[in-house]
Amino acid sequence: IVLNYKKDNNGDTVITKLNEDTLKDIADEANGSYINGSNTIEVVDTIRDILNKMDKTEFEAKEFADFKDQFQWFLGFAICLLFLDIFLLERKTGWLKRLNLFNENF
Repeated sequence: IVLNYKKDNNGDTVITKLNEDTLKDIADEANGSYINGSNTIEVVDTIRDILNKMDKTEFEAKEFADFKDQFQWFLGFAICLLFLDIFLLERKTGWLKRLNLFNENF
């Protein structure tokens, strides 16, 4: 449903039409090409041909380093120390008692 048409400064209805000559001039000035879009199959083929003729260049490449995880060694060592603390060092050894680190009276 059209309510109003576009009006110019004088109040006249604006009628638009395709001006291919002006569009071709603009495309030439911009080092581009003008393609009439009324026939979509032709447009798609033309654009595909233009893109295939272009040089293939890589705009930006990101490089990621793939590091091998090494935390397992530290985790294994920490687990061994934890088991050692829980199971073997539950009672004080003789030389540790003689140090009397915490001023304990036995």
